[in-house]
Amino acid sequence: MTEATSRATTTRHRAGAAALALFCAIVGSRTDAAAAHLPRAPFARSSIWNRKVPLAATFADVQDALFGDAARAPKSLGVDLVTLCETDASAPLTNVERSSGWTYPQRAQSSGQVLYRRHLAPDACLDVAWNRLGNALFVLYDPTSGLADLGIGGWRERGGPLLGTAADGSNAHGLDVRRGDGIHGYGRGSLLPALGGLLRAHELSRGIRHAVAVVLPTTRLSATRHFVWPASSADGLADVTYQGPNPDFAMGTLLAIPRSVRLREHLWRTKQGRRLATAAQLYGWYVVDSVLAPQVQLAIENDAARTDLGLAIDADTGRMSVDPAKVDADGLTADVLQILSLVRAVVSNAP
Repeated sequence: MTEATSRATTTRHRAGAAALALFCAIVGSRTDAAAAHLPRAPFARSSIWNRKVPLAATFADVQDALFGDAARAPKSLGVDLVTLCETDASAPLTNVERSSGWTYPQRAQSSGQVLYRRHLAPDACLDVAWNRLGNALFVLYDPTSGLADLGIGGWRERGGPLLGTAADGSNAHGLDVRRGDGIHGYGRGSLLPALGGLLRAHELSRGIRHAVAVVLPTTRLSATRHFVWPASSADGLADVTYQGPNPDFAMGTLLAIPRSVRLREHLWRTKQGRRLATAAQLYGWYVVDSVLAPQVQLAIENDAARTDLGLAIDADTGRMSVDPAKVDADGLTADVLQILSLVRAVVSNAP
């Protein structure tokens, strides 16, 4: 599969999310025995994910792109789940094999082609699951070297091979988790790595100290300028699906709430929303991928979704729900939409 084909596939699978909200979806997810021990602040301090929006940043208004078309403007909140797992030098070598697709209910199949091999415990990487509505992104981290493999369309049964659909190219390997710039990766339409901007466990309750990766409606992205730095690509069907009027709203755009906006003067219905707003003002939100639904999706690791949102999957129906004791679903949706109403594009963002 070429990178262009992969990006087109990504968009097609996101198209199925049109009727989804964060709190009502069909998606595959299972529980790992333990979460991966990746650094709490991946990449170098100077990386795009860890640097603050400069006080002298130059902004452009992109509200026409976000909300100018009411029918296509984001109305609901979704999650873009990413599985974090790690290798174990004491575990047996396990095949990472190319998937040939999936069959109902959300069951991937191996083509028999071995992409590469890694030392994996039998219960590692069980959260990742190819399904009809998501990308099943995974980051396979080697704690010894600090490097990671990136995958899309993942699936693993206990003790079996790890399956994926991504091409085994250079962007899929060697991600420097500890000291890298966090720019080059695989799986997203922007080609920014899945680990970048990912919401980690407890950050929604304790604070977010990095830029946040978000997925926004495909049709609102610029029809004339498909991507901007730090993105290095756009969706494979961008020429057809990107129909937005504003060249400052593109794949890779850094959205931020200007410092002149006083967050305390706005009503925030949830603590999670208030923390996301603070992150949007201090670090910004990067547009890393697109969805055909009128929706905004937050990139979040599976473990964080369970810990901070009480995410649960019904074993019989696959329907997703959150714990109302942990998050007010309607309130968080309202808060995230309010954040989008306050952001501007940081047009001075540069290497």
